[in-house]
Amino acid sequence: NHNPVGIYSRKFFVPKDFKGKEVKINFLGVSSSFHLYINREKVGYGQVSHSTNEYDITSFLDYDGENELTVVVYKWCDGSYLEDQDCFRHSGIFRDVFLLAQPKIHIHDFFFKALKKDSLSLFGVEIDVETSEDCEVGIKLISPDGNVVKEEKENTCDKKTTFSFDVYSPKLWNAEKPENYTLLLFTGEGDDSEFIKQAVGFKSAEIIDSVLYVNEVPIKIKGVNRHDSDPFLGIAVPFEHVKKDLLLIKSLNCNTIRTSHYPNDPCLVAMANFLGLYIISEADLETHGMRNPKNGELDWDVLSKDPDWKRAYLDRLDKMIERDKNNPCILFWSMGNESGDGENLRAMVEYTKERIPGAIVHYCEFHNPQDQIYSEMYPDHAKVEEFGKNANNDPSVYFMCEYAHAMGVGPGSFKEYWDLIYKYPRLAGGCVWEWCDHAEGVRQPDGSVRYLYGGDNGDYPNNKDFCVDGVVLPDRSLSTAALEMREAYAPFRLTLNKGVLTVKNVLDFTFSDEYVFKWKYIVDGKIFDNGTFDIFVPPHGEEEILIPIFLEKGSYQSVLDISFEKKGSGEYCGHSLFDLPTRSSSSLLEEAFSSTLTIEENEAYIYFEGKDFNMTFSRLDGTFVSYKYGGVELLKEGYIDGRTTGMGQALFARGPRLNLWRAPISNDIFIKQTDEYTNGKLWQEVNVAKIRDIKKDCAEIFVSGVLAAPLHTPAYHFEQIFTVYADGTVNISSFLRPFREEKLAFLGRVGLRFDMPANFENVEWFGLGPGENYPDCKLSASFGIFESTVSKMNPPYIKPQECGNRSECFFVKITNGDGVGFEVSGDKFNFGVKNCTVEELEKSEHSFEIPSSDITEVCVDGFMSGVGSNACGPRPLPQYLLEGNREYSFSLSFKGIKTR
Repeated sequence: NHNPVGIYSRKFFVPKDFKGKEVKINFLGVSSSFHLYINREKVGYGQVSHSTNEYDITSFLDYDGENELTVVVYKWCDGSYLEDQDCFRHSGIFRDVFLLAQPKIHIHDFFFKALKKDSLSLFGVEIDVETSEDCEVGIKLISPDGNVVKEEKENTCDKKTTFSFDVYSPKLWNAEKPENYTLLLFTGEGDDSEFIKQAVGFKSAEIIDSVLYVNEVPIKIKGVNRHDSDPFLGIAVPFEHVKKDLLLIKSLNCNTIRTSHYPNDPCLVAMANFLGLYIISEADLETHGMRNPKNGELDWDVLSKDPDWKRAYLDRLDKMIERDKNNPCILFWSMGNESGDGENLRAMVEYTKERIPGAIVHYCEFHNPQDQIYSEMYPDHAKVEEFGKNANNDPSVYFMCEYAHAMGVGPGSFKEYWDLIYKYPRLAGGCVWEWCDHAEGVRQPDGSVRYLYGGDNGDYPNNKDFCVDGVVLPDRSLSTAALEMREAYAPFRLTLNKGVLTVKNVLDFTFSDEYVFKWKYIVDGKIFDNGTFDIFVPPHGEEEILIPIFLEKGSYQSVLDISFEKKGSGEYCGHSLFDLPTRSSSSLLEEAFSSTLTIEENEAYIYFEGKDFNMTFSRLDGTFVSYKYGGVELLKEGYIDGRTTGMGQALFARGPRLNLWRAPISNDIFIKQTDEYTNGKLWQEVNVAKIRDIKKDCAEIFVSGVLAAPLHTPAYHFEQIFTVYADGTVNISSFLRPFREEKLAFLGRVGLRFDMPANFENVEWFGLGPGENYPDCKLSASFGIFESTVSKMNPPYIKPQECGNRSECFFVKITNGDGVGFEVSGDKFNFGVKNCTVEELEKSEHSFEIPSSDITEVCVDGFMSGVGSNACGPRPLPQYLLEGNREYSFSLSFKGIKTR
């Protein structure tokens, strides 16, 4: 009873040369269904939103006067039950509408088929042609270098004919070397002639003994799932938008696009032929909303098993195949997504194999032995390895049609997935979910853009930010996920062992001499030496090269960073980072304490004064609450009201305090975010804070206490030793022990947290950078000394969450405009800085809702949990997950500095 209707109408004149021809109108995309009227006469009805609908309107047109086109579009139709994809549901005409005028005698359809015979040196070609009437048809096949391979004419019989011939030693099409032939088809002469031009190719795709081959070479799918999405245009994406996407996808080392979960605009397939991208062309089919979880009577396979819906299923498949069948970029034909299993889907498979000789058929829920591809979503690494080992000798290829869910910070453990994929031939690779964040852009008066997601316009039901899950932001800015994906899909894998560098070429058809290798020897964060080298490695081959053993006297940390770029364009394609041996691991901090440390104390505070610094230590808070360097206060004055942190009435000092909490990320879905006890949002209560050792140039303060959440018994006992030196250095050694044996929940981090005034905006660090990185998400990071500002340290995630961490750091300096501030140093610690508190970040639903605080909050962590991809996929791997039932210890040093 509720089906909104949109009526589109326009008037137009038909070009004079259309008269006497057959005129058709094409709709490339209309959601969800429509009636078509020409001059108020009903022409027809169409549905299947993402597929072409074509109508002969020759007899409806006025060739001498004005015409009126009216399209009545319905928001819902019976096909809506088959279009439950995870994306914004925008109704209306969203792709091109155009008129096609053809001579009365014209080519109705054609199908170019090139099948490998005994070897790749011989292909048999068949070109099926259908015409409107019997006539003479000509074809011309032109090679990529412009030579005519075949030219022939035939007369049709019953409006059909087939051209058959062999092609010897053709140039082969693949995603790395897309060799496109040009097929010309023509009929008639003069004004009655018709010419059609189509890019075609010679490609063999097959599965042999559970391995995927293209042109008899085993390949890996380095893919991404792509929806049509634009923050201002919605699903109505124009040609230039699609082109930008494909160029960007290609630049990130991807070789495959899965058109999830419907055929993308035809221009995408046409461009993929020339850019070199395999396409998994997917039918406009998804029924996962067809379920009733309350009583279990309905599940999403109900329509797939209903014979009354078989024709609708096959219609969707037919529209996709007939549109895309001539394109060499098509690798798999995908039956749809998340529609269970059933007779209708099996009928689609049979139809595909009958229509497309040698077709490889994909569907995400086909797991039977007779299926060509065992396709899965979001498996964990252990399961991937199990299928890679293939103990049952299953003949199917194992493929992750969706993995590495890129929602928010992450995904983690790309490297571990690809270690397995390269290890086991059966593992064909996968397609990251997904390409871009889906969000609605609202431009503000100042030109900035605010992004909205599910529920922000009063829409119900909704999935909130669940579609904000891409490797690029809505404006196509690269997120950390995109950078990590590029590294995981890099063309080379490098290992270094005792001065021998092994270069493994993981490309399928490209030699390494098309790339230049650049190396940097980095000592203590600075480039000590650099250069380039060339190496010749065939596809799937590996070569070794001897490199000198770099060893600089007194070096604290040295690394070798080797990157690879395409020759000519200089396009960056990836890098490898290697730790090198060092002569010394002495602290970067100077240990010359010639000054005298002055100490005064009372029941509440301990006062320290030394060279250029004054510090006040609170016995009650168990930390220092004031630190002045050169007369400048480095800590934010006052206390934090515990109510703002969810900790009740307590007041918390601004100085370094133990912290196990991070604002939940999208991938932290496995934790109970409402349970403060089980997730590390704990209250520090100090039992003892006393000086236990005093020397001329240093003093030692012992602190012990417990960490607990409100209304809970203590979770951890902690001990800390603050060693204060005369030059202002404060070393804090922390030890935590769980109170109980039972397993506590995941911890986001284990470290210290403190607050500085907001004008401490400048950041310099020695560690991994320049962008954010986490223990399981650092493939894209380099090692060095980096500079930034607090406001630029945190990526603009649409849904606020923990972000902006930098790992494996040796020092960080946070200073004001005069160069005064804190230096924190340690052994490969993590840090993050923000202009808001963790609690403010957690409470904000959108990035534009994060309050502008008057602080610089700093978190320095001895331990940081990985990020995983648990929004849909697995939790972080055990080696990256901080469990709550273990002991932790770490040490960090603080010192006031002036850098100018």
